Amino acid sequence: MFITVMPVGNFQVLFHSFNYLSVSSLFFRMVNVFPIFFFSFYFISQFLFFFFFCFSVSFFLSIFFKKIF
Repeated sequence: MFITVMPVGNFQVLFHSFNYLSVSSLFFRMVNVFPIFFFSFYFISQFLFFFFFCFSVSFFLSIFFKKIF
């Protein structure tokens, strides 16, 4: 899941940069700060999801092996 979502994020970066090239420079200066916060939040959420996924998998594996042995 983490690996498959990453190219989508790269495509969104390209799409946003292409959109911002077509608008005026004043609007570009106002909106320029927003994608930085947005993509930092996006990558933090991706990292937290990946961490939670690994933690849950290890947790279930430990329960599984305790039931076997």
